Amino acid sequence: MLDLGARPRTKAGEPVEVSPKEFALRHFFLQRAGQALSREEILNRVWGHGVNVTPRRINRFVATRHRKIETDPHHPEFILTARGFGYKFAAGTGGPA
Repeated sequence: MLDLGARPRTKAGEPVEVSPKEFALRHFFLQRAGQALSREEILNRVWGHGVNVTPRRINRFVATRHRKIETDPHHPEFILTARGFGYKFAAGTGGPA
């Protein structure tokens, strides 16, 4: 189980910097593990309503997270794509979101 209060993350034993927005995204995904979340829902809940950010920004943000936390970013284990909809955190992985 991830400690939501702990901000430092590691990948292969090396520290990974986690921005406040990445931390908020991780928390949001963990609260809804296993659920497919639309880009709009992620945008509204993590960035907030009325911000000047497009849902496609979520794609770039998740791609950055993949590079930071996944062993193989091209075959992610933790944050999975729900094609044509959004993303979901793989329930039961216990890994870093």
